[in-house]
Amino acid sequence: MNRMQKWLEHWNEDEALWRRYEELRVDFRLFASDSLYLDEEVDDWAWSEAVKARGPLDCVGFVVGTGGNQ
Repeated sequence: MNRMQKWLEHWNEDEALWRRYEELRVDFRLFASDSLYLDEEVDDWAWSEAVKARGPLDCVGFVVGTGGNQ
């Protein structure tokens, strides 16, 4: 896979995450319009649910600075 394909794949994944987040926010507001939750609370909830639905990220690397002598 070349650099452009990787970039496009990453962009599409980010776009899908953002769309899911927006969908959750709108749905919550439509179905719970009289809720006492603050906008920030709804945003935090929607973002965490969207990230959970995405699943784990494929990361390459190592942990830096664990605080102990190893």
